[in-house]
Amino acid sequence: MKTLKLLYIDTPFIGFDSGDKNRSKFLYESLVKDYNTDVFLIKNAEYSKELLYSHRNDNRLFTIKNIKQPWYKSQAVLNFDKQNLDKLKNIILKNSYDVCFLRLSSTAKIADFIKSINPKIKIIIDVDMLFSEISNAAWNQNKSIKNRYHFFEYYKLSFFEKRLFNKDYNFLYTNKNELELVKNKYNIKNNDNHFVLPNVINKIKVDESKKIKDKYILFYGVLNSTANLSAYTYLIEKIYPLLKFFLKSTDTKIYIVGKNATPLHQKKYENIKLIGEVDDIASYIKNSLLVLFPLTVASGTLTRILEVASLKKSIVATSRAASGLDLEGKIFIANKEDEIAGDILTICQNKQTKEKYENIAFKYVSNNYSFSNVQEKLSTIIKDITSKTSVLHIPRRFTKSHWGGTENVVVSIANGLKNYGIKSKVITSDILSDKKEEVISNIKVKRFSYFYPYFNLSNKNKNSLDLVGGNLFSWSLFYYLFFIKDVDLIHLHTAKRMGSIARTICKIRKIPYIVTIHGGLYDINQNEAKTRMQPTQNSFEWGKVLGFLFGSRRVYDDASSIITLNKKEYENTKKNYPNKDVYLLSNSVNIKQFQIQKDETFRNRYSIDEDKFVFLSSARIDKQKNQLLILKAFKNLLEKNKNIHLLLVGNITDEDYLNELKEFISFENLQDFITIITDLKPNSSELINTYLNSNAFVLASTHEPFGIVALEAWASKLPLILSSVCGICNVIEAEKTALVFENESLLSLEKNMNKILLDEDLKNRLITNASLEVLNYDESLINKTLSNIYDKSINSKK
Repeated sequence: MKTLKLLYIDTPFIGFDSGDKNRSKFLYESLVKDYNTDVFLIKNAEYSKELLYSHRNDNRLFTIKNIKQPWYKSQAVLNFDKQNLDKLKNIILKNSYDVCFLRLSSTAKIADFIKSINPKIKIIIDVDMLFSEISNAAWNQNKSIKNRYHFFEYYKLSFFEKRLFNKDYNFLYTNKNELELVKNKYNIKNNDNHFVLPNVINKIKVDESKKIKDKYILFYGVLNSTANLSAYTYLIEKIYPLLKFFLKSTDTKIYIVGKNATPLHQKKYENIKLIGEVDDIASYIKNSLLVLFPLTVASGTLTRILEVASLKKSIVATSRAASGLDLEGKIFIANKEDEIAGDILTICQNKQTKEKYENIAFKYVSNNYSFSNVQEKLSTIIKDITSKTSVLHIPRRFTKSHWGGTENVVVSIANGLKNYGIKSKVITSDILSDKKEEVISNIKVKRFSYFYPYFNLSNKNKNSLDLVGGNLFSWSLFYYLFFIKDVDLIHLHTAKRMGSIARTICKIRKIPYIVTIHGGLYDINQNEAKTRMQPTQNSFEWGKVLGFLFGSRRVYDDASSIITLNKKEYENTKKNYPNKDVYLLSNSVNIKQFQIQKDETFRNRYSIDEDKFVFLSSARIDKQKNQLLILKAFKNLLEKNKNIHLLLVGNITDEDYLNELKEFISFENLQDFITIITDLKPNSSELINTYLNSNAFVLASTHEPFGIVALEAWASKLPLILSSVCGICNVIEAEKTALVFENESLLSLEKNMNKILLDEDLKNRLITNASLEVLNYDESLINKTLSNIYDKSINSKK
């Protein structure tokens, strides 16, 4: 059912063939198909009624006319008089549009006008090409009095674009190069509202029966466009002289195909043939030796290159022509005339190389620029833009290389809340990551530089703080949060200095925020707390000044709501904040994620015998997780039963502790019975198969606010053994859904592991009961409750 109401604004495009019109057709077809779309055409010339009516499908059609701009404004930007704007105003007022989708930045005046009428409408502008860059390139090609128009246009357009791209609209670009250019040129402080939407392959049918006798190289396009005129000039003046002998000696021609030929194209050259406009460009592409794109002036992504690659035809192009397509190594790209000529000769004389490049480009373009793939990306972008609520999640760190419980929780929340019209983004430090931006599990992640406010802090101690518990500060994060637009709520997954940054911004901007306590406020092991502070013992902390200025001790005081993960933390928080909304909301698990087919080759790959009983412990390699206790209990069990194996899985946060584990394994000669895996990607099928290929799960943590891996064990139908300090113990019935051993007790752990090993009835009972219990922790239930908490927090600020 089409629920989103959308107005698509463009100049007439059906009945025209060019790169920009093809993109318009793609957008039109996609939007009309998926949304309740009306089409609004700007008649920038005279059109027949039949042509205008051809834009009607499953949509209503409106039209207005544009007028000429005054001399002091760019002629590339469309202008409108009051009469036509009043017509548009009536349309906007009569229809409750959710989105106004404008084709090309030249329609910006309409965007401003619509926003003034209805500020709630989401504005999307498909930039496609930067007009200022076209004018700049045209001027640089010919810096003369005669060509001064492009000089003035460049400065007019630059002024126009700078104002436009810093507005609270959403902008689409055909490639990442264009986005980066805009970001750098116009000092975009926050580019969250800037997206890349690639062009698509325009499927063109080939008449296989049509043959062209000549051997020829193809140059095609709208011949009188600025880009193609400069390309043709470059071909004639620079490239052609280098190819003249080859063309003549092999009776090879260069075909010039396209409409709007100019006197320049009419001039006669040996072995160059002007074909002009044709009805069947596909046949000309398919029968050519190669297609040449020697563009020196261009903007946006050249869709003709995608067309040619999709027909498995060789391409020689300048980097300007192939800008943003990521086709390096897949087509021939060169910028000097001698290199271009050399590439042409290579294709014409080396069949094997020619076919190799054709196949590589065809495969790449088919995978990345297909209609369905780009349409899905467009749908995702629109969904992201039109979500009702925008939430920023702020954990201390967030990286695939050191994945843990907090990361699992954030991903589960962010993806699950999409079903409630909530879009999420993760904002964090760049601890343990060199990527400033990436997408993890369909969630955007943005990272910022940071520092620890200590004098005399060694690199080794800094690295220790990075891994666990470092109390950091980030000016760039503060700056970002100060300027970011379209934020309804901030969800903190950390407190201290990093949380105080968000607290300060939220107070200034009147944005509500909530805090999830992932452990460490009231429910923390004192030995662990002491261990976390060791790296700073020989350093002087000057960060207390920052803590005072930003209110690091008031992060919980000023939060709209506080979420806790276990009963003990909940009771203490409720006691200390009696007038605040405090929730006990346990972690959740995506049960379906663990219902994949078991990989029967897993054990063989890790040299684990098929008949072995495998104990699994999945947790980061850290003293807090207490894998050494599991090793000791396993060694004692092994003396009685050789048919067991221990699998330790988790990223490394304590190298010294890992070495301690390895030394124990070596000293006790346990190498054949223990497997340690530290490099599995979060939520990967390989990680899930560690569960599916095991027989029991052990969690021995000395401190665990909740223990999301326990839920994962239940979802995988594994009997669970865990330490009595784990937060989830508050809801566990001993010997019904899990076995609970006394914290840090070797004897108690060994006893429970032996029970699971020997008592088949107990094992099956635990699995059956846990399979029912885990349904109460499915992420869909938890996310519904969380969405209500979000709504209440947001409404309390209104």
